[in-house]
Amino acid sequence: SSTKEDKEFESDLGIEFSGLNNTIRERFNIDANVSGIVVTRVVPFSLASQMGFTMGDVVIEVNKENVKNSKNLLDKIEKAKKEGDKLLFRVLKQNGYNQLIVLNTKSMN
Repeated sequence: SSTKEDKEFESDLGIEFSGLNNTIRERFNIDANVSGIVVTRVVPFSLASQMGFTMGDVVIEVNKENVKNSKNLLDKIEKAKKEGDKLLFRVLKQNGYNQLIVLNTKSMN
């Protein structure tokens, strides 16, 4: 197992996310049965903050596909940006509710 932390930063969106480990689960009070990628930082006034992402959100799915790790999520975002596609994030909020967040990458350029 690699010691490199499963963590990525997407500068266009202004969002940092990390794989779920015990430390992260404790910090954000995320149940053991939840799988996904947790949002560890949202840059103030960034696109991610305007879209409604907040720290502690767990990205469960992107375009109805599970997200394996941070790199996998970053790749999906970068690919969508290249192709001008929409991304649909299913996000588990800290209050326990699911929220759908849509990113239209065409509006990013």
